[in-house]
Amino acid sequence: MKKIHIIARFKINGDKLNDFKAGSEKCVSLVKKNEHGALLYDWFIDEANLDCTVIETYQDSVAVLAHVGNVNEELSKLMEISTFSGEVFGNASPELTSALKDMGIGPVPYVNGI
Repeated sequence: MKKIHIIARFKINGDKLNDFKAGSEKCVSLVKKNEHGALLYDWFIDEANLDCTVIETYQDSVAVLAHVGNVNEELSKLMEISTFSGEVFGNASPELTSALKDMGIGPVPYVNGI
């Protein structure tokens, strides 16, 4: 399986919800405009608890690396106003595995499914 699935989580700093939402809109716009390998990129924000979850699917590791390059500037801004954690699922290439290691994330390899 080549697809890579990501669950990204952000705990938004208390007074930064509006800034965070604006940044998320910029990320979505960039992905729509520039990324053909992004198959799913959905943002969910629980405003009461200041929690954001992003569910993402990419066609392969190359598409994930392209995504990181595309949204890096906006994502960095979001990470400055939140606490980030993430999980990556799929058979990541060595290049993607290395990039994820820099973020403290180890991919979970695909085993089987339908």
